[in-house]
Amino acid sequence: CVGYTPLCAPNPTALAQGELRAQPEWYALLLTRTLIGYRPLPTTISAEGSPNIVAAGFSGSGRSLKVVLCNNEPEGTSPLTVQLEVGAGMGAAQIQRLTDSSPSATSGVLLAGRPVAANGSWQAPVRMESAVSQSGTVTVELSPDSAALVSVAPPKPALKSHSQNRHKRK
Repeated sequence: CVGYTPLCAPNPTALAQGELRAQPEWYALLLTRTLIGYRPLPTTISAEGSPNIVAAGFSGSGRSLKVVLCNNEPEGTSPLTVQLEVGAGMGAAQIQRLTDSSPSATSGVLLAGRPVAANGSWQAPVRMESAVSQSGTVTVELSPDSAALVSVAPPKPALKSHSQNRHKRK
């Protein structure tokens, strides 16, 4: 398994049996699949020095926003603190991190702390990592040689209980 291929068979026997292994590219595809239906936004990075970071923003329905962050700084450098200006009135951000043990890793890759199953499927954790939006800004720390998808939307209105609805009908 060499090069950038999402799935590969580690040997001819595995290929003949249809046994494929998820590569880091597969995890990246899983990370970005939620961008379907979102529109790209102009995205600007302001930073002291010249960190090797890439950011791409996307807008979706209901004022939802998604930002893909890639910290391409080499292992051993300090994490980067990223402040995303998402605007006032937004809820907490959900963060899905794409991590591995090294840039050339072909195993030990995780998305939101979870590996891909042998059949290529991935199950999101019940509780996703989150960050609070304060005064329209979400702060995310990004380790070297890692990526993250940050999703933020306005808070959902609280559901009314049945007793509150019954009271209003009288």
